[in-house]
Amino acid sequence: SYPHTTKWNPAAAHAPLDINHITFLADNVETPTRFYCEQLGFAFSDLLLPPDADNPWLFSFMRVGENHHDIAIVKGSVGNKLHHVAFLVNGVSEVVRFADRLGRFGWRIEAGVGRHGPGGNSFLYVRDPSGNRIEITADVARLPNRFEPPRIWRGELSAVFNVWTEAPPPASFGDGT
Repeated sequence: SYPHTTKWNPAAAHAPLDINHITFLADNVETPTRFYCEQLGFAFSDLLLPPDADNPWLFSFMRVGENHHDIAIVKGSVGNKLHHVAFLVNGVSEVVRFADRLGRFGWRIEAGVGRHGPGGNSFLYVRDPSGNRIEITADVARLPNRFEPPRIWRGELSAVFNVWTEAPPPASFGDGT
């Protein structure tokens, strides 16, 4: 067996604790969400619907354990692709430290630092050298009751993307890899 720990190691400052979640782009959010929940047994955490209709689904969040979301699906116009992989750090102050470190080394932050509505997590987004989007995240909500119904959010993505501001996500957020 392989020993595994997510305990923070001060000697590895700025190293993430673990992979937290993966988000995919999909033309139709409902179909893959139902697959993960009905076929693979994921629990449904949150759902973003348009302000005045029940379809099309805009964003879904699913989990295997208590983590608010292990997989998320966001509506995209560019086909079915990877949107981002999220790495967990130890609190919002670590997210800010990552932003400072990335800036010192010449990396430009795509979005953040901010706080999402669904999941309540702090975030920043940056592209890796291959162009893949990564999220540095902390303070992700825990949902211990597997049978709790999903929370329904209504509005556009900009309404829940960053609860600290009304600014929408950058236009590049429709891109995947």
